Amino acid sequence: MAPPESRTPQIDLAHRVAGELSLVDGVVAVVLGGSVARGQANLASDVDLGIYYRPDEPPSLDALRAVASRLDDRRRGGRCHRVR
Repeated sequence: MAPPESRTPQIDLAHRVAGELSLVDGVVAVVLGGSVARGQANLASDVDLGIYYRPDEPPSLDALRAVASRLDDRRRGGRCHRVR
């Protein structure tokens, strides 16, 4: 966890989302990337997260969508897509 003086809204959001994703069967790790990971984010920066999983035991796309739906305060839907 980041020291209190380096906490940003993006870091807090990343922790919250990573915590939810870590509960999904098949998720092995959640990594932070982009400007937030580099410490170059500003208040308008987005949060880039990657999910690691075993190819032979991938997480359910429906389970990932359920997490996204729970966390999406704008209720936009359709934000989870499998990337190969």
